[in-house]
Amino acid sequence: MQLYVFGRDAVLAAALLLSAGAVLAESDHPNAEIILYAESNERGASYGTSGEHGNLAGSGFDNRARSILVRAGVWQLCSAPNFQGSCRNYDPGRHELNSQLSGQVSSLRKGGPINSDHHHRRLTGEDVVLYSGDYGAGQAYGTTRNLPSLIAVGFNDVPRSLDVRSGTWQLCRDLDYAGPCETFGPGLHELGGLLYRQGSSLRRIHVGGGGSGGHHHSGDLDGSASVVLYSGRDGTGARYASNGKQPDLRKDGFNDRAQSVRVRHGTWRFCENINYSGSCHEFAVGLHNLGNALDRKLSSFEMVSQAVHHDHPQHDDFKVVLYEGRDGRGHSISLYDQHVDLNHDGFANRARSVRVNGGTWLLCSRPHYQGVCRTFHRGLHDLGPGLGGHVASLREE
Repeated sequence: MQLYVFGRDAVLAAALLLSAGAVLAESDHPNAEIILYAESNERGASYGTSGEHGNLAGSGFDNRARSILVRAGVWQLCSAPNFQGSCRNYDPGRHELNSQLSGQVSSLRKGGPINSDHHHRRLTGEDVVLYSGDYGAGQAYGTTRNLPSLIAVGFNDVPRSLDVRSGTWQLCRDLDYAGPCETFGPGLHELGGLLYRQGSSLRRIHVGGGGSGGHHHSGDLDGSASVVLYSGRDGTGARYASNGKQPDLRKDGFNDRAQSVRVRHGTWRFCENINYSGSCHEFAVGLHNLGNALDRKLSSFEMVSQAVHHDHPQHDDFKVVLYEGRDGRGHSISLYDQHVDLNHDGFANRARSVRVNGGTWLLCSRPHYQGVCRTFHRGLHDLGPGLGGHVASLREE
């Protein structure tokens, strides 16, 4: 006898058959925490597991899954072996895979980061949260501890933005805090340039004192720093702030990156090699573009009480340069703006020649533009009697 079903009853019968198929598939994997299905709506061939699979090729289910059932835990599915390619994390429940994973799942594991639509509920105790999307969107991974390898948590080369909730954190492109790094203070930050979807390690750092420092997107954080390095000219681009000496900028990911520097307190020496070696130059308070000798070559810096010697200084990017000797020789200090008292910069009563690269400058023998004063235009000038060895203040006219 044949049974024919028509109309609404036919639709109901089809639904019952699909539901029965899903139930049977689930019963085939009674102990599995996640079940993969070859078709949408938990239909077709299935594969159940409770363990990590770095490569599904050995299971015969590589590039087949189009829907899944998660019974326990949070699972990460990726489109390439070893948890690479496009990845997404799924909480318990039934899920249709998106276009980047449907029919393309090659690896999976338990314990991946949770999706961002749950992060406010689940990540309330974390100090920093990484996101796979812009502006805090997409998948999220939160932590309170240092992570020398984001591979271990399934978030390598994934972040596009991050939210710092406590402290200051450094994200680096390579494992073990190597390669280009950027440091972020509290707030939601967009990643760009060398770190966009390329972050591989993350750690907390302490800003200020004892040579520690950090690059900040938040202006409030570096407002009290004695020195701020910038990756662009004229104080633009990524920033690295410090209140102490730094013998090796490679440790903080800002080696050979700076094109300008702002000195807020004291006089500092900046060098092209680590441990204050190689070509060095001293800067007093002000914003300075680095000259050819240091542009994108800076590797260390420290506070000093006097200027340092340069055999062949490059000062073309500064408005005025004072030299301790005649004819632009000897120790030097490059300046970009006015200085009412060079005693604060360790260079009072020392200059015997001056190079003016821009504008007209007034040099005086006493602080606050008092005493013997003379104006100088563009060019290299010996200061002569009255000013030679006696300059204590200067300003642009």
